[in-house]
Amino acid sequence: MSQIKRKIRLDHLRRQAYIYIRQSTLRQVYHNQESRRRQYALQERAVALGWSSSAVEMIDEDQGRSGRDSDRPGFQRLMEAISHGEVGAVFCLEVSRLSRRSSTWHALVELCVEQDTLLIDEESVYDPNLPDDQLMLGLRGLMKESELDTLRRRMQLSREEKARRGELRFHPPTGLVHDRRGNLRLDPDEEVQGAVRLLFEQFRRLGSAAAVVRYFDDHDLVFPIRHFGGVRDGEVGWKPLTYQRTLQVLHNPLYAGAYAYGRRAYSRQRKPREMWGQREVKMPQEDWLSLIWDAFPSYISREEYEANQRRLAANRPGSKESGAARSGAASLSGCVICGVCGRAMQVVYSGTGGRYVTYVCRPWR
Repeated sequence: MSQIKRKIRLDHLRRQAYIYIRQSTLRQVYHNQESRRRQYALQERAVALGWSSSAVEMIDEDQGRSGRDSDRPGFQRLMEAISHGEVGAVFCLEVSRLSRRSSTWHALVELCVEQDTLLIDEESVYDPNLPDDQLMLGLRGLMKESELDTLRRRMQLSREEKARRGELRFHPPTGLVHDRRGNLRLDPDEEVQGAVRLLFEQFRRLGSAAAVVRYFDDHDLVFPIRHFGGVRDGEVGWKPLTYQRTLQVLHNPLYAGAYAYGRRAYSRQRKPREMWGQREVKMPQEDWLSLIWDAFPSYISREEYEANQRRLAANRPGSKESGAARSGAASLSGCVICGVCGRAMQVVYSGTGGRYVTYVCRPWR
């Protein structure tokens, strides 16, 4: 205790003591009450170390935010107060809780060195101006970030292994639900089943996703969507069928009774190098993490699903097949592809009698 007291000088006590309180998720905020109690109890530690209760300020607006999140208003307020020389010490349950990013952590330590601000947790008092403490703080920040990366990687590998066995549960698409045993089954709602079956029937008859959308629109039909999370969790809503929604259904192998996981890549490890800048990348079937056919009841057969994929590929602009029939005066209708996003560009007619033709990319459609 005497060594701790030697680090806390009168100059520190004349300034404010800031207590930084954070838990990474809202679930932790609501359920990890012991951690919450310990963090708020740091106010008593600050008073015991010499600060008056009026000189102690709480920062708890970052509750439910990850330490890797750069958008933390409470942390930004703390950094501003330190930079203005207002903070004598920063209290937290564990110093690495202040930031899980090495760059942000080192910036904080450097700022504390510049303004002679202490970092104090449940066990120790760190003076960043002392070489030993500065080394320890650097190691603590580095080890915590490495630990989080290792845990995250282990969790991801466990998810992938579970998916390869067909045991990982995820939100199924509209038209499929989990039963009490966790197995996928057709939605017991006959209206939902009927809408999904109708979509596949019309694609079988018309051969084009756009034609299916027009059919639903011409007949004033709507398509179901099941809500996940929030106050409407599990409820079924009905909305007009969109082109994007139609493609999602037609491309999804779960409707053919196949357990599929990893159809899109989000990490650099799975993305091609030239696509690292994209948030998600649609992977070819041979690179999916899991594909188990005949895993549960289906709306269509595997053969029909594969035939649908060939039909959709043939309809795609630039394919060597005949493609979907398109009307209009534009000679390149259905053939022009956006150089930025790779989607087919839409034809827009303007002027008297539609004499002017413009090709427009509308990626949100």
